[in-house]
Amino acid sequence: EKSIAGLIQKHAGLDKRSYSKKNVPHWLSKIRQILDQEGQDDILFKMTEDGDALYKFSITRLALKTKSRF
Repeated sequence: EKSIAGLIQKHAGLDKRSYSKKNVPHWLSKIRQILDQEGQDDILFKMTEDGDALYKFSITRLALKTKSRF
């Protein structure tokens, strides 16, 4: 599968409990909703665990949720 969700979910080292078939599409949808808000200059992402979905795809978060051998 070549979608972003598919690529993330098929990564062998990524924690599937966190990056599940339910969570990943939900997070990506939330990100898309924010980015699609036309005409808003104040679009901000909090980039915290509880802040918003984009944080889940930050390099720091992905590294924390990937097995060390990858």
